[in-house]
Amino acid sequence: EPPAGEPGSPTSTSQDPNRSRSSAEVLPQIELQKKIIQAFANRINSRSGGIEKMIKGISDDVQDIAKALQSFHHQALHLQTDNEKLTRENGELRQKMSEL
Repeated sequence: EPPAGEPGSPTSTSQDPNRSRSSAEVLPQIELQKKIIQAFANRINSRSGGIEKMIKGISDDVQDIAKALQSFHHQALHLQTDNEKLTRENGELRQKMSEL
């Protein structure tokens, strides 16, 4: 049998120094930790909601810009067609004038 005070002896103490806190001290700390975690979770949730709104707004703006660009492109194609037509007509008129 090991001498007194040594591990395995009947008089040794195997208590963890961290266990010296009473359960009355630990429970309020756990509650405090839960409150802190909940506060962080609430803050994260509120910010993520704000980010979702911001992304939705940006998405709507991008869609509006895309529609405007499509409209400009359509108008540019019409202008190009009109320009080609006027260029042909101008060439024909110059041809007629040179014949006179």
